[in-house]
Amino acid sequence: MRTALLLLGTFGALALFAGAPALAAHRPGSDTRPPGLTPAQLHAAYELPAATSFSSSQTIALIELGGDPTLESDLAVYDRQYGLPSCTRANGCLRIIDAEGGASPLPTDAFRSGEASIDVQEAHAICQNCRILVVEGNPGSSNWIEETGIEVNTAVADGATEVTICIELYGDFVEAEELEYLPVANAKYFDHPGVPITVASGDCGYDETNDPEHWPFCESGHWHFPSFPAKSPTVVSVGGTSLHEHAGAWTSEVWAQSGSGCASAFAAPAWQLSVAGWQQIGCGTRRLNVDVAALASPHTGPSIYDTTRAGDWNFTGWGVAGGTSVAAPIVAAEFALAGGAHGVAYPAATLYAHAGESSAFEDVTRGSNGSCPAGSTICRAAVGYDGPSGLGTPIGLSAFSLAGAPLDTSGPRISRRPARGRTLVAHPGRWSNAPTWLGYQWERCNRSGSGCLPIEGATAQRYRLARSDVGRTIRVMVSAGNAMGFAPPAFTLPSAAVR
Repeated sequence: MRTALLLLGTFGALALFAGAPALAAHRPGSDTRPPGLTPAQLHAAYELPAATSFSSSQTIALIELGGDPTLESDLAVYDRQYGLPSCTRANGCLRIIDAEGGASPLPTDAFRSGEASIDVQEAHAICQNCRILVVEGNPGSSNWIEETGIEVNTAVADGATEVTICIELYGDFVEAEELEYLPVANAKYFDHPGVPITVASGDCGYDETNDPEHWPFCESGHWHFPSFPAKSPTVVSVGGTSLHEHAGAWTSEVWAQSGSGCASAFAAPAWQLSVAGWQQIGCGTRRLNVDVAALASPHTGPSIYDTTRAGDWNFTGWGVAGGTSVAAPIVAAEFALAGGAHGVAYPAATLYAHAGESSAFEDVTRGSNGSCPAGSTICRAAVGYDGPSGLGTPIGLSAFSLAGAPLDTSGPRISRRPARGRTLVAHPGRWSNAPTWLGYQWERCNRSGSGCLPIEGATAQRYRLARSDVGRTIRVMVSAGNAMGFAPPAFTLPSAAVR
């Protein structure tokens, strides 16, 4: 399920792991539904609106190596399955270009087609009114850092407001060569002030040497040091978690394969050095390559659909996606929902400004991704900041906001007693800082008021109760935003059971 190539780079040899996903194929006839988490479950877990008025102006660029001839048709199947808005080239939502920005020629080598489907489908599942730009590079390039970097530059020049990279590069060159080459490459390709660039942190455990789950690629590679460009100080590096639901409550823990480590070639940015808990990491003044974390475990991963059998994707149809290649586009799409960088040069700094806020992050306090020195949190979850999960998992959109975003001052509520055929009205309550946008997401819960999931398409202030609501309870998630960003979402109390 993984592909390793040895390519000659500027210094020594560049050994590349291209972020290939871990997948569990869906057995035909074993279930009437696709496996894996649905978009509605992801939105419930992370308390996200499906779209905002700000996100309609955002373009998420997904950086790929190789082509995927069925990318658009596979996305159409995914969207129909889950009732998502159509995203096609015809309606302007989807664009696919080559590394130089042309609509053709696109790469014909589809060995990473599964990765492309993961990136596109997860980005669209999280931000459903964002535009998506897929940039397909040449996997036959003699230097994949250069090829990936050219794609990033092309995406930004083409108007991308967020960029996701799920390509992890590991150096076989000695440390002195890495110290010379990577800062130059980073300045040339991966330093774009004002554009959030989210990067998968890697899938081989702490320092890419522990490999707790014994994945074949990691076992054979013996890579050293964190992957690049995840360890760049100018990007947002995204680690991996597993995600669990019980009685409507969602919790995360560190995924054992998630990458973390200290970067020899880069100093820690100021926002890392000043965060509480930094000294326990053990990186000194070097960059830690994880800032935040999101779903990555293939054991609890989202569903994915792909019909191109190529390379690391050894089946067609529905499967379960895994790897930090899932986590990175989730966070990029959250940035897009929140309206992008809001003028901040390096948006990671915005995330660190919310360190320790329980309304902004779920603190991931369980799990580890390898063995590390006693007393260090570089490889184990801890209360507060730690190596595998960084600040934790963003909840809602307030982690992406600047000072002056709205705050809830009185809770929202639902008017009228619920009965089939009756229209309920959500009253948003009061918010400080003059919100310019209010969003509503109606949710259907069990009779006890837990286990709530978004109702697809129910995003207006009013909702007409349907037959499927009878015997269930209903609640509303209200989001508020202005030019500075978003408040933590507010929830109404669950209604009485619908008659």
